[in-house]
Amino acid sequence: MVSTAAVTHSISGPSADLLSMQSMYMCSLWWIQRVDGQSEYYTNWDEDLFVQGGEDGLNNTFLSSAGIALSSTSREMGLRSQSLSAAGIIDGLDVDRLAGGVYHMAQVMEWVVDARWPHIRGTEKNVYWVTGVEHDDDVWKMSLEGHGRRLKEVIGVPYSRTCKWSLGQGGCAETTGTRQGVDILTYTYGHQTNLQVSQVDTTYPRQVFRINVYSGQPSLGFSRTFTHGRVRFTSGKNADMVYEIMDYTPSGVVVGGHSPPFTLFEQTVEDIEVGDTCIIEEGCDGTWDSCVTYQNWENFGGYRHIPGAQKARQAANLDWGR
Repeated sequence: MVSTAAVTHSISGPSADLLSMQSMYMCSLWWIQRVDGQSEYYTNWDEDLFVQGGEDGLNNTFLSSAGIALSSTSREMGLRSQSLSAAGIIDGLDVDRLAGGVYHMAQVMEWVVDARWPHIRGTEKNVYWVTGVEHDDDVWKMSLEGHGRRLKEVIGVPYSRTCKWSLGQGGCAETTGTRQGVDILTYTYGHQTNLQVSQVDTTYPRQVFRINVYSGQPSLGFSRTFTHGRVRFTSGKNADMVYEIMDYTPSGVVVGGHSPPFTLFEQTVEDIEVGDTCIIEEGCDGTWDSCVTYQNWENFGGYRHIPGAQKARQAANLDWGR
């Protein structure tokens, strides 16, 4: 005969504490120092915690994190950056602040404390910087990276013979003292009444086209420099799409009211059609000569006296020094 008597086991010590949730008191705290100078305090404990310690932000009420979930920390050897992802429900975090960029490169300090004695100063665990922020409806997500990223961060810009600015953007448009700057609107055609496409290349219908030089207001100056400029279509199948101009050779002669051909770097999504309207901006190749053309040499963003590649290919000058 088989006995059906119940078999019982006695569980004691740490295992019993764990089962009764008496040992699960360790929690994380996050102090977010936003770029606008304000601070926010959160914890993954199930209720708000007042933590005091007199320094490092540990003297504030850390709000229950409203569903914040963190990924496992990725720890790399050497200077490779450790990373972390945090996600949560938009509760204490305001959508306007998320979209306004106040969290970009914000510093996040993380501690671990015992929730039973939050007045005892926690152990600092990690320091991160927010490198990316996303939000969708009621959920937000932050990407964080540690000290390794800061140690590898590139400071400054490389020296180059060409200008670092785009025409009419950044320092190119700076107007201070004797610097006049470039107003891109001055070199934009068709922004009042759009230009019209008058011809499309049958071989490259998504890349090469001509403009009616008499259309648009201001009308197209067919002898201008549009290479490296931009065209934005305002009607047709490519409406609202912007493309960079790869080639435009000025001509002193207007044939049938058509401009010289515009050739784009990339093909358009759909075929360009006669009658499509657009706005075209002049371009700049970033050289000193182009800057002089626009009378904006004081805002030149390059180092024109740096020897170019042609110097390395020059033959030795045997008469040098004589």
